[in-house]
Amino acid sequence: IDPETLVTTVSAIVRRNPEVQVLVGGDKAVGYGQVYNAMVLLQKAGVGKVGLMSDPLETGLAEGGG
Repeated sequence: IDPETLVTTVSAIVRRNPEVQVLVGGDKAVGYGQVYNAMVLLQKAGVGKVGLMSDPLETGLAEGGG
């Protein structure tokens, strides 16, 4: 989705539900900059609460292994 369409679409949603919360997720193929830019666009669209989704850590990684 292009940035202008994202902002327009999400702005319409926020007008209907000002308390909407959005979680942004990515995978290893998506760069940090792209995720950051998406979050900025969501804030520009009026979303007050933007968060990051994450997968649970694998046991080995959580315990310092890996």
